[in-house]
Amino acid sequence: MRFTAAVLASLGGLALAQTQITINVGSTLQEIDGFGISQAFTRAREFEESDPEPRQKGLDYLFNTETGAGLTIIRNRIGSTTSDCILPRSPGSPTGTPQYVWDGSDSSQVWLSKEARKYGVTTIYADAWSAPAYMKTNNNEANGGYLCGVTGRTCSSGDWRQAFANMLTQYVKYYAEAGVPVTHLGFLNEPDYVVSYSSMQSDGNQAASFIPTLYNTLQAANITNVSIACCDSIGWGGARTITNQLVSAGMERYMGIMTSHAYTGDPDAPPLSTRIKAWQTEACDLNSRWCATWYSNGGPCEGLTWANKIHRGIVNANLSAYIYWQGFEVNQFQASSYLVASDGKVVTPSGRLWAFAMWSRFIRPGARRVSSSGTVSGVGYGAFKNLDNSVAVVFTNTGSGAQNVRIGFTGYTVSNAQAYVTDNNRAVAQLTSTLADGAVTVSIPARSVVTVHINKASGPPPGPTSTATTTTTTPTTTASTPTSTPTQPGACSVAAYGQCGGDENGIFFPSYNTEEMDLPALQRAALRPHQWKQLLTKHHASAGSGKMNMEELPTVSTVPFRQLTPEAIYYLIPGGRLLVPADRELGTVSLWDLGRFNQPCNPLRLVTSPPDLEDASQFIPMAVDVSPAREGGDGLVVAVVGGHAHDDDGYM
Repeated sequence: MRFTAAVLASLGGLALAQTQITINVGSTLQEIDGFGISQAFTRAREFEESDPEPRQKGLDYLFNTETGAGLTIIRNRIGSTTSDCILPRSPGSPTGTPQYVWDGSDSSQVWLSKEARKYGVTTIYADAWSAPAYMKTNNNEANGGYLCGVTGRTCSSGDWRQAFANMLTQYVKYYAEAGVPVTHLGFLNEPDYVVSYSSMQSDGNQAASFIPTLYNTLQAANITNVSIACCDSIGWGGARTITNQLVSAGMERYMGIMTSHAYTGDPDAPPLSTRIKAWQTEACDLNSRWCATWYSNGGPCEGLTWANKIHRGIVNANLSAYIYWQGFEVNQFQASSYLVASDGKVVTPSGRLWAFAMWSRFIRPGARRVSSSGTVSGVGYGAFKNLDNSVAVVFTNTGSGAQNVRIGFTGYTVSNAQAYVTDNNRAVAQLTSTLADGAVTVSIPARSVVTVHINKASGPPPGPTSTATTTTTTPTTTASTPTSTPTQPGACSVAAYGQCGGDENGIFFPSYNTEEMDLPALQRAALRPHQWKQLLTKHHASAGSGKMNMEELPTVSTVPFRQLTPEAIYYLIPGGRLLVPADRELGTVSLWDLGRFNQPCNPLRLVTSPPDLEDASQFIPMAVDVSPAREGGDGLVVAVVGGHAHDDDGYM
């Protein structure tokens, strides 16, 4: 037997250029109060009246910190119509005796608040869209109008500011009696926008003529732990104007938060000019049908779109909270104004939900944003220190290429780290990261959000008292169709999966670091040879011909597929990641990378032997050595040694 040896090496050929950032944990910025939703306008009642199984799944998706988004804020509406207001009838005058009405349900918002509290939610924001009709200049709780008595607005019936403050205070008392302490109280919703439903107009100066009255009324009732919020402007531009007016009027001493919506402008730099916190209290996509997509084309309903909005709000605008409009809806598929959909039986999370999860699961109430230095091309990031001393770093990659990042720290010792990713194929899934010399290295896939949780405290985060659970599912996407993952084999451990996978999938330990991979990741890796065969078969000139039509092969990477000729013999290296074609026509042997198991199968040629290799048509890979690149990252050093043999000598 005679052999011709060929050695193909790629030193770090799979590695990405690495970017260094540094987190200064001792330099703190704004406090984070959380992320949340509302179920206003009877949506909470529809939620409560859902069948038990979808109802529980909906709650888990919204509030569970292991399988859902782990949201931490509820925004409730204080009613102003005759059917949902606690003071539906006028007492006759501003000083008349009020006849309050309380049904203990508040359109099921009490139920929702109690359910959320089972998951550890403690922040309840109660907000009035309007005062009752008889307290307003237009005698209508809708269509704008002003509160009688604010600056520049008078009514023949008198000044109703104190009566409105009394009503809001009584509302807070009712919730306290129900076991749901209200933590934040607002009295306006989009006061710079007039609509045909509950609404009330105001500018900052008019709000300033009411805020001290509300503050003093709460204090007189010994309600000292409720922060006053104002003014839920329709967009960030309006919030700037109202904030400047409130600050000039000296209102910060009475207030806890400045608030804005995002319909006419997203929160972004520069932050509001105030020393108190800023919240984004309502935002959603009002124009799309129901959409569960993570990324397709950057549309308004997509998860990555909202991940970027949250990033800009928290990091650029210094927000302390970000709240989506609705959380859960039933048979409302004409809209994407909520995060979780149900048809009454099946419950479907959206990519928007997973965008929130990448923040809310890991950045808990009381966390502080901390300073950082360094930039990553096409990637925004923010770092946060939790009350348990863990640190979460959230990366939002809106670009089409992956980025490799090394995270260093100042004044902080790292003992453990775990990365998580959400993209078109995964939802809050574990992602490989490397801890070495006090720094964490992680690759940020294209169009993804990656959260690195560092020094996570032992024990599970707060969860529901309910025993019902739900499994996190991959967000639906129109951008691509992910390869199916096989059913998890029974009693098949990670260590044994090479054997459980069988001969067809192969034993793939040379190609991947199995110690850092969970079982689903190993399963996806084992499927890589199958994906390659499917891709190859898809581009045959005709089924069963055994010939590929090279003109039909698309360019799916930096090297076209057509550089693989029909005359080549293909060898899949055990592990499913590496391919060695021996080209009869050109007399070459090359090494191709089929891509990481968690990315689409986009073959990339790494290196090719010189042409006219003797008897390349009979080349057989006989030895493979794969080891991590010495410089770190996810690069590999690969060596393939092969030979050829005559038919009468047999094969090695």
